[in-house]
Amino acid sequence: MRILMVTDDLLLGGAARHVVDLCNELCVRGHAVTLAATDGPMREFLSAQVRFIPLNLKNNRTMKNSAAGSLPSLFTLTREIRLGRYALVHSHKRYAHAVCAAATVSVPIPHITTFHSEPIGGRFRTFTGDHCIGCSTGITETLQSQFPHMRDRCITIPNGVHPLREYTEDELSNVRKELGIPPEHLIVGTVGQFVPAKDRDTLLHAIRLLRSMNDLPAFTVLLQGYGPLEQHLRSLSRALGVEGTVHFLPGSFPVAATCNLSDIMVLNSVTEGAPLILLEAASVGTAHIATRVGGIPDFIEDRVNGLLIQPSDPKALADAIRTILQDPGTASVLGNAARSRYEASFTFGTMVDRIEQLYTTIVRPA
Repeated sequence: MRILMVTDDLLLGGAARHVVDLCNELCVRGHAVTLAATDGPMREFLSAQVRFIPLNLKNNRTMKNSAAGSLPSLFTLTREIRLGRYALVHSHKRYAHAVCAAATVSVPIPHITTFHSEPIGGRFRTFTGDHCIGCSTGITETLQSQFPHMRDRCITIPNGVHPLREYTEDELSNVRKELGIPPEHLIVGTVGQFVPAKDRDTLLHAIRLLRSMNDLPAFTVLLQGYGPLEQHLRSLSRALGVEGTVHFLPGSFPVAATCNLSDIMVLNSVTEGAPLILLEAASVGTAHIATRVGGIPDFIEDRVNGLLIQPSDPKALADAIRTILQDPGTASVLGNAARSRYEASFTFGTMVDRIEQLYTTIVRPA
C-alpha cells in the first residue's frame, strides 16, 4: 500500500517520534511510505526506506506554526497527491490536517487524521478528514461530540511505544558520575518540552516545598527538555533556591537514561494528549506522578500503577513526591504495575496492528 504521511514538524517531541516510528514500521511491513513535514532533529531516526518531502509548516526557531509556509506546503502536497498514486493520506497535528484537507478536495483519496491532543479552535477550525483516530478516549469523545456526523468514523487507538533499553547497574553508575549525582541520592525525573502546557513552574515550586521539609532523604531532580521557557525556568530555579537540586538536561539527552535512573517520574501538565513518556518509562519499570488531564488516566490508575494529582497544585505534587521519597519501595511496586499494563495493552506492535487494520478497512471496504 502506498501511504502519504504528513505532520507539522520533526522537532523533538512525542508526536514526531510517533510519526517517525510508525513510518519505519509500516515500511518493515511492506508498505511504501512517504513522509512530508517540516524538517527537524527527529529525521535522523527516519528509515532510509521512507521517502521524505520537506514542508514549511513550522518555524524551527520559535517552535510556532508558520502561516506563511502553509500555501507553498499546500502546493507541494497537492501536486504530490495528484501524481503519487497513494492509497491514502494520513495526517498528524493541526496544520497538517488543514493543508491535507485542502489538498485532497479535488482528489478522491481517503484522508485519515490522528489527533494527539484535544482539538483546538472548535468545530470550525478543526479538520477531521474522512476518518479520525483519537490517541485517548477523551480525545475521541470530544471529536464525536463536536462532529456528530463523524461518530462512526472516529475511533480510539491508544499510543504504543517500543520498549526502552534497560540499563545495567554499571551503566547507571556511570551516568550518575557523568551528571555528578551522589550514589545515595534518590532521583525524580521529568521529560518534556519547556512550554506552558507542561507547567514546569508548579514542579519547581513543589521542589521548593520539599526542600523545606526536614524528614526527607537526599534527592536530585532531572529536568529534561528544550523550548522557549528554558531561560525562565533556570531563572525561577535560582529565585526559588532549588538550583542545587535541579539538573537541567537537554532534549537530546537519552530519554532511556532518564527513565532508567529515576526512582519516579513526574508529568504535571495542565493539558495533555496521550503522552508517550508515560509508556516509555513504564517499559523499564518506572512509574509516574501525573496530573489527571487528557489521556493520562487512560494509562495510570491512581495508586495502582502511578499517582494522579490535580493540575497546578504545588502542594499536592510535593506531597506525592514526598510519599515516594519516604518509601522508595512504593515506587518499585507502582513501576512493576506500570510495566505490566504497558506490556498488556500499550506496545508499539499492538498500535500499528490496529492502524494497519484501519487502513485495510478503508482502502478495501467489506
